[in-house]
Amino acid sequence: MKTYRVSGILVNMEPNGNRLKMQAEPYLVEYTKTPDIIIDLDEDKLNMLVEKNSHLSYDEIEYIYAGYVFYNRLLDFNGFFLHSSAVCVHNKAYLFSAPSGTGKSTHASLWKEYLGDEAVIINDDKPAIRLIEDEFFVFGTPFSGKTALNENMCVKLGAICILERGKENRINRIETEKAIFPILNQTLRPKEEEKMEVLLELLDKCLGKTKVYKLYCNMDIEAAKTAYEAMCGERLMDVLKTSMIKIEPVMNEVLDSGGEFRMIIKGTSMLPLLRQGKDSVVLKKEKPHKHDVVLYKRRNGAFVLHRIIGRNEKGFILCGDNQFAKEYGIGPDDIIAVVSYIIRDDRRIDKKCFKYRLYVRTLMFRRLYKRIKFAVRRVVKD
Repeated sequence: MKTYRVSGILVNMEPNGNRLKMQAEPYLVEYTKTPDIIIDLDEDKLNMLVEKNSHLSYDEIEYIYAGYVFYNRLLDFNGFFLHSSAVCVHNKAYLFSAPSGTGKSTHASLWKEYLGDEAVIINDDKPAIRLIEDEFFVFGTPFSGKTALNENMCVKLGAICILERGKENRINRIETEKAIFPILNQTLRPKEEEKMEVLLELLDKCLGKTKVYKLYCNMDIEAAKTAYEAMCGERLMDVLKTSMIKIEPVMNEVLDSGGEFRMIIKGTSMLPLLRQGKDSVVLKKEKPHKHDVVLYKRRNGAFVLHRIIGRNEKGFILCGDNQFAKEYGIGPDDIIAVVSYIIRDDRRIDKKCFKYRLYVRTLMFRRLYKRIKFAVRRVVKD
């Protein structure tokens, strides 16, 4: 069987249909360890389900069945799914939940229209939510309902929004007591009493830590603006205060599985390229090369985002674009990930694009010029 890492959980299954194969491919990993979950996609069993559900194809039955098995087992790993569309903004996940046909996917697409590349749809129908080290994280999964909108990524849960159609757009916070039943109705409720208790305990913890909103909205882009300003405005500075120590285990899980991890910039050492609190970077596990911007961990435990400007026998040489002091002896094991691309003002800046490469060349030329200028001054003084 093939092994997939879904929501940080090792899953063994052997898809036959094209739908499940295609959507599960980004989650494929090479592991020989014992899986956490085995999904038996027995053809005879699936063909029987096709006979009972003649309006669905074999591909659709296999896809639905695999998702059902996975989400049933998710509770064993301190997790549950919420029937919702999950959007990542400013390194936080915002979930829009409602019964089918209300317009949660439409509302999520309005966030994409309003915010551009700054908004990423994590999962358009069934994101997984897990409690890890006393924090709730939202994961993309291959099981995203009727669409293929899902990303192999993980971010902290920012807020949950319950949608209801309305003529005018308005949003307000709601109490936990008013949120529990709408949310419970939009998740998988286990038949076993013990598992139901686990689910209720998870929901109680989640709602105790998470702000929940009720949004009355139409399908106009103004609805996205109303929700964004209420849900994200107060969170912008919180992102900068997030402890890397807390998110490191989750970040490593996402990166090790081949996923992308997005984070907001903190600090001024990479100016003018990266602006604190405004720009974000998307990290991936890649082989680092000269001129790459990388996230690395110093021996004192500090996390730093700087550029590789050279290499010697002791390791990589790094420096911030806005600094002159170099850091030596950074080994490959110290480097956590490479910046794959940058998000600035709703635009994606790829490190291979012409303007970015021109910026790097100009930066290196200025560094060389300053070194020559400094050397000439020393010669003249001597």
